[in-house]
Amino acid sequence: MKRFTPLVLVLLLATSLMAQQRFPNHLFDHWDKTNEKTLGGITFPEYEEPAPDHFFTTSNPGTHTIKFTPTVMKTTDAYEGKYACLMRSTKFVFGIASGSLMSGTYKGGTDPSKAVHLGQPWTGRPERFVGFYKYIPVDNDYCQVYAMFFKSIGGKRDTVGMAAFTPAMSKATVTSYTKFDIPVTYRNNNDPDSAVIVFSASADGLNFNGGDGTELYVDRILLLYPGETSVNNTEKESAHFWVYPNPTSDVINFTIDKAFTDNTVLSIYNSQGQVVKQEHIEKEFNSYNIQELTNGYYTYQLKDQNQVLTEGKFLKN
Repeated sequence: MKRFTPLVLVLLLATSLMAQQRFPNHLFDHWDKTNEKTLGGITFPEYEEPAPDHFFTTSNPGTHTIKFTPTVMKTTDAYEGKYACLMRSTKFVFGIASGSLMSGTYKGGTDPSKAVHLGQPWTGRPERFVGFYKYIPVDNDYCQVYAMFFKSIGGKRDTVGMAAFTPAMSKATVTSYTKFDIPVTYRNNNDPDSAVIVFSASADGLNFNGGDGTELYVDRILLLYPGETSVNNTEKESAHFWVYPNPTSDVINFTIDKAFTDNTVLSIYNSQGQVVKQEHIEKEFNSYNIQELTNGYYTYQLKDQNQVLTEGKFLKN
């Protein structure tokens, strides 16, 4: 495969730095445990959330405090890799708690419509929203799956584009992993600055409606850009490496699949192709302070002996 020098790579890709932004942990192989908590004499046991950088939050923090049972969990019933994400709607005192996975931050509170701040920073205009899923609804339940892209204008979110399950897809029972491939429909030419990605086992979960035991499985979710396919090298490489945040002003994190932590060297190059940082990678999570670097575009390269495992770019601002 043809390789570019770091300098050429920067010149080719600088203008589209964020056009290739990816979901971290898109195979759902990495999960973090919360700590057990005791509040008011009640012990709330630990549960797990998708990792590594918590791009996604779940319904677990809210439902866990009233049901003690997670509604989102990892499962070995995966399409690819070690785990998939399973969302299970569950009955509790007020009705049905929907299992939901969302890009955003959990804030808390009794109103489920305000408990999560939806959205994470995102730039670039993907062409298609793809992944693999199974859906087993109960009592005529229906799911909700969508990706929306926004631009902040005058303090308000303007919708740039959207991809979503059709009503027929939302209601259909799918008992084996099936690929979804949904074009993103754009309303304008703005470049987005945030993305809201939602997977919910019960679409009317905000009103505590749904089917007790409804299950939605998702795995290998991606946003693909023009010219990419679901089997190209870029996607295969991104299954094992995550770089975040991007852009960044102080710290850059590299999370690497455990299988690639032996004899791996990370090199970071400036726009002149000069090595500004080089480290041996010996663990899965690696964090580096880059405050001393001047603002601008940088490329990174991960090599195992003489083989390039992956390479990419980030912005220091």
